[in-house]
Amino acid sequence: MTRATAHRRVEAVRLALRRKIDAGALRPGQRFWSARDLADRYGIAYLTADRLLKELTDAGRLVRKPRSGTFVAGQTPARPVPQLFLPERAKVAGTFANHMRRCLRDALPGPLSDARVRFLDATDRRPSLPPQKLPVLWETPTARRACLDQQRRAVLIHDLPRPREAALFDAVAIDNHTGGYLAGQTFRNMLGPGHAEPSSVAVVAGPRQDPRSHARLRGFRDAWPDASVITAGGWTTDHGRRAASAVRRKRPRALFCANDRLAEGVLEGLAERGEPRPLIIGFDDAPIAERLQLTTIGIPWRAFADEVRDAVQRRLDQPDAPARRVELTPQLILRRLDAGVP
Repeated sequence: MTRATAHRRVEAVRLALRRKIDAGALRPGQRFWSARDLADRYGIAYLTADRLLKELTDAGRLVRKPRSGTFVAGQTPARPVPQLFLPERAKVAGTFANHMRRCLRDALPGPLSDARVRFLDATDRRPSLPPQKLPVLWETPTARRACLDQQRRAVLIHDLPRPREAALFDAVAIDNHTGGYLAGQTFRNMLGPGHAEPSSVAVVAGPRQDPRSHARLRGFRDAWPDASVITAGGWTTDHGRRAASAVRRKRPRALFCANDRLAEGVLEGLAERGEPRPLIIGFDDAPIAERLQLTTIGIPWRAFADEVRDAVQRRLDQPDAPARRVELTPQLILRRLDAGVP
């Protein structure tokens, strides 16, 4: 290699290192290559690499710490902390949303003060996303859309990312399809093959466009392909009460409700008319399920909280790591299959 060629190589390496640092490809405080690593990476002499590191240090781009190494100069940014975004109904004691709030509050790293919980309603069109906060989202579509628009990393709770979100959002969710199948298989084990006619089993599904409801319905119909379907249009007790009239007409022997609030509403609607209660299974194991002594497909809450904590901690520790999703298998919580409102 001629002297001129060697000089051009060193100049190219010097320029490449300056550009890499100045462009922000390396964060302040991040460890930089040692002289040996630099020499091996760019095919230059060790002394030349050491001289380049000294030049970058003298220029204020690097900081060399004895017995520690070489680091990118600049103020190390504050470590991000999680901020939880929840719907307004999470303030109401006894609701599934409030139960989720308490579960997440106890699971997230560090004390979750009021300043780190944001409640959103339908009027919050453009929620702010403070820097140095990792959004943790549950049923807050405006915050979710803001994260996507700003290309902000986030952790989804009890939901899965859509294709355009998949590379950006981590997720901890429940395997709704398997949960629906578990409900159907429970009825099949109880009723046996002699009760497979369509009129013997029905499903009260949630909102038409909700992927969780679709997955639970598909799973149930894998076990009962001929089950009749009643679409409630929502997840609340009132939606279940309105669906009760269709349940009365069909008179199923067994009924799967896509969540526990729908089950509560159906049972209230049947009780008001003095109708017999079918065998019934809900979904979620919300607080209302225990009060009603309702058999349900339950979220494994402790494991769920642990997975949320791990997902958040991993994203805080490894901000550039590939997105990861976890789906937990729900479990049958066996109480009274004919349980209803006293």
